[in-house]
Amino acid sequence: MRSRGDEGDKGDEGAVGVVISSSSSSSSSSSSSLIKDRRRGCLYRYLENKKLKDGTIASYPRVTEERDPDNPKHWRWGFNWEEKIDGQWKNRSFGCVPVGAIPMIRQMQKSDVPLEEIVSFIRRSKRKI
Repeated sequence: MRSRGDEGDKGDEGAVGVVISSSSSSSSSSSSSLIKDRRRGCLYRYLENKKLKDGTIASYPRVTEERDPDNPKHWRWGFNWEEKIDGQWKNRSFGCVPVGAIPMIRQMQKSDVPLEEIVSFIRRSKRKI
């Protein structure tokens, strides 16, 4: 069972990304290509909760001290984005993004790297595990 954990306590600090609303049908092709170029996806943190044999619920990753919202190692990470397939927008996502890839993904998003490159980078980094 997955839970987004304590994200609501600090606003959107755990989520990095952009929300794109659909444009009206009367918009020009240049504005639609601008929206496509700005798509970066959303990197988010969450906790994974598992019920143990004794009935207690454990949150992963395990942290002995207080969970630090700014420490990437204290969270599980996911990445989601939207793709247009056969004329319809579909949500896509990766669970368990490697912690070592988080700083690079954030930098890619800030640098407006195309979404396809970010997704490709995540796929390659997941294979190295």
